[in-house]
Amino acid sequence: MSLIVPKAFVYLTRGRSELLLLAHPGHPEAGLQVPAGTVEAGEDPKDAARRELMEETGLTAFRIRAFLGETTRDMRPWGKQERHRRFFFHAIFTGIAPARWRHFEDHGGPAPIPLELFWWRLDEGEPDLIAGHGAMLHRISRSA
Repeated sequence: MSLIVPKAFVYLTRGRSELLLLAHPGHPEAGLQVPAGTVEAGEDPKDAARRELMEETGLTAFRIRAFLGETTRDMRPWGKQERHRRFFFHAIFTGIAPARWRHFEDHGGPAPIPLELFWWRLDEGEPDLIAGHGAMLHRISRSA
């Protein structure tokens, strides 16, 4: 049996038409993603969602609107002997942010991780997100 790792995922929307996405510059294999990360021991998934959103974007002007559901993802196809128990949340952006910006996530390693963040227009269709990041995207319209 593989290790179960809890993860929190956040769909941050601006208005009814934009979703925040991120990419790893210089690493196209990482694909398009939404803010997400590991739920720390003893941490509530909703609190992890807030923390990951702030760490990966630098944004603080948002509120968690709804819990959308959870999924499980086998990560062995990506070389990890683990399964992710994924908790998905919808958050509403309440501040001002540019259309695109770069943020550096400090993860405790030797150098911060550069992230490219941008708003995706949902009226252009669902984005092609990597590895199940879009699993609950269809539910954000119901929570708005």
